[in-house]
Amino acid sequence: MRFRAPAVLLALLALACGPASEETPPAPAETPPSPEVVLPPAGYPSPLAPLRELVGQYPRDIDLWNREPLAGRLRVLLGERYAAFVENTEVQSPLLEEDGILYVTGNKQHSGGTDAAALVADLRRDAVWVWLLTGGESEAFLDRDVEVELPVDVRIVLENAEPAPLPEDEDVHDDSAVVEDPATAP
Repeated sequence: MRFRAPAVLLALLALACGPASEETPPAPAETPPSPEVVLPPAGYPSPLAPLRELVGQYPRDIDLWNREPLAGRLRVLLGERYAAFVENTEVQSPLLEEDGILYVTGNKQHSGGTDAAALVADLRRDAVWVWLLTGGESEAFLDRDVEVELPVDVRIVLENAEPAPLPEDEDVHDDSAVVEDPATAP
């Protein structure tokens, strides 16, 4: 019986250590570092936020109208009016910022009062707003259904724009256009 006790003890010890076929799991592999996530500045979740780095520069110098993340949205928003927008910003302000709103104002060379444009990129609402004045006809375009606050400079440009004369405002009593009937002439 003495012989049995050590055998039982060895069997219990072997069972406590687990089956002989199991290997010890390998140490977990070192996980690669996760890529650095770059987020827009706090409070400005707009994909347009990187444009803030360009504030103070002229759109023509940095090719802003052809630069993402603005270019695609601008072309979709304006469609065939895009060319008029570019022409109406030949003379332009630098890209400016007022409280999270980026903007540019401009006009067509030698036609400031009747051919002008303004671009507003609202970083708080991720919206692009464009005003276009062509031949005195004013149009506004907005790429999202949100209210966009216009910076003071943009409001001044809008106030100073010369609207096209309405048909009832045209001078219908222009003497050069009046043809007298010779029969009634004195």
